[in-house]
Amino acid sequence: MEHLEENWYLKDPIDFELRKYELKAFLQIARTFYRQLNIYPLKGEVSDRKSEIQNLIDLERDLFNRMKSDLIGIDTSKLELIRKKSIKTSAYLDELGRIIEYALPILCDLEKEGEEIEEFVDANSSLETVGLEAIYKLDGYLMISNGNQSEIPVYRFKSGLLDSSKQPIIRFDFLTILSRSVCETFESLKRRMIKLISDFSVPATYLLVSEHQYPLQATLLPVARKKLIPVIID
Repeated sequence: MEHLEENWYLKDPIDFELRKYELKAFLQIARTFYRQLNIYPLKGEVSDRKSEIQNLIDLERDLFNRMKSDLIGIDTSKLELIRKKSIKTSAYLDELGRIIEYALPILCDLEKEGEEIEEFVDANSSLETVGLEAIYKLDGYLMISNGNQSEIPVYRFKSGLLDSSKQPIIRFDFLTILSRSVCETFESLKRRMIKLISDFSVPATYLLVSEHQYPLQATLLPVARKKLIPVIID
């Protein structure tokens, strides 16, 4: 199972052994993904699935405090718990409770593992300004030095609307790959890049330097985005 769908634990049939099997299959794939030092999109997916379960637990607790009647089911279309007075808790909810109790600690551990990898990569990489500091920083260019690789990928970045956490959304578009010799500086590489893309506005250009080699799309670009945010909003 490569992905856990939204509200996967509420899919029919509500069967503990089936959900346990699906989660174990997903866990095996997730461990392999993390061992290869990939972070996204897995980390975001795990956080979403964990939050869904936690929200359902909070909903159940809130409804239980307000309604002194028994649970008999769940409206999966509305993600609401159904209660009816004078009816004992159904086997349906007992089975769902087993699924939640089993899944939540696993998802919490997976989320923590992804956070630890991201923190490690972040600590072993740095963001530097290439050349003069630009006044306008909302758009610009990002070069990535990935370990000891001589090929330097170049991306155009654009920042836009704020997300739910009040941070700018940064989008990367791949431009080209520049080969760098041992003696060539990144300032020289920037001048070569400007000529290549015909952008003579002295754009904001940053360099992400990673001590070790990591996957670009799944790891380094998300880390670069995280490091660029405080620079852009400064």
